[in-house]
Parts: sequence; structure tokens; C-alpha cells
Amino acid sequence: MSKKLEGKTALITGASKGLGKAMALSLAGAGARIALVSRNREQLEEVAALVAGRGAEAKVFTADVAKEADVLALEREVAAAFGKVHILINNAGINIRKTLT
Repeated sequence: MSKKLEGKTALITGASKGLGKAMALSLAGAGARIALVSRNREQLEEVAALVAGRGAEAKVFTADVAKEADVLALEREVAAAFGKVHILINNAGINIRKTLT
């Protein structure tokens, strides 16, 4: 895979598993630095190790994006670590499965 995103930073919420994890690995393969965000630090550390295995830099940030204070702190922390964010993937969310009625 080409390194078209080298020098770019991607911030991914919900990056600890599922689609967020898959997108982090894909962007890492393209050379992007990755800011991994979720509430689960342990799972984020596992994803960060996989990103590093693809030759990309990753940093872990724990935050609950449903809390404004967490988002404001996240903004400061990511800016201090990486500077400008070029790619933002708002992937955090939950899926509640139950009948409609």
C-alpha cells in the first residue's frame, strides 16, 4: 500500500474495536499518524500495537465523547501530541438491539 497519508494525522473515535479499529489499521497502512480514542484504554493499547506493527505512529486517548469536558480535554491532548488533525472519523456509538414496539 502506498504511503499517501504520510505526515497526516487521523483522529478516530470508537477506535478500540470493530470499524474504528479497521479504519485505524487501514489509515496506518497508508502512513497516517493515528490518534486512537475510546473509553477502553486496554483495547486501545492493543490497537496501538497493531498500528505500530504497520510502521505507523499511534497514541491512545481515553475519552467519552458524550461528555463535553472529555471532548475539550481530548482536543488539547491531541493537539499537543500531533498538532493539526487532518482526518476526523466520528465512529463512536452504541447499538441497542431490541424490538421497536
